[in-house]
Amino acid sequence: MQEIIEILNKKLPMCPNVQGREKYINTSVLVPLLNLKKEIHFLFQIRSSTINQGGEICFLGGKFDIKKDKTLKDTAIRECEEEIGLKKETLNILGQIDTIVAPMGVTVDSFIAIANIKNLNKLNINKNEVEKVFTLPLNFFKKNRPEKYYVKLEIQPFELDKNGEKRILFPAEK
Repeated sequence: MQEIIEILNKKLPMCPNVQGREKYINTSVLVPLLNLKKEIHFLFQIRSSTINQGGEICFLGGKFDIKKDKTLKDTAIRECEEEIGLKKETLNILGQIDTIVAPMGVTVDSFIAIANIKNLNKLNINKNEVEKVFTLPLNFFKKNRPEKYYVKLEIQPFELDKNGEKRILFPAEK
């Protein structure tokens, strides 16, 4: 475990940020590491089918709430407690990974933490948000290459209205 902590401390960015962040939907996630049977595991959740992106496998997290959160790290910690009952006191936040800026107007700030829990059955899972939780050992990701999928996004400086008339969005020709 100490070796992993040292590697992470060397690789975490000094000053992560995003210019124009206020124009995005800002979210954050916590990447929990657990020490189970002397092996490092990632903790994942499957989102409840009743919420956005239902059935998705992901880390714990959600949207920044200006009324509840001072920082995006606060968001990640709050969401952990709301989603699976993982208390702040059980977390040792190691640091932050670079921010993801998604083309659809969302930022995702990720925080890595050691979760000091030994039994997933003791978690208080909010079934309105989370279908279930599970872990995968770090070695799984060392032995299995990820599947990659792509989408094609096109930026158009104009659009056609319902009458087929061209409406300029960005005067690229000028």
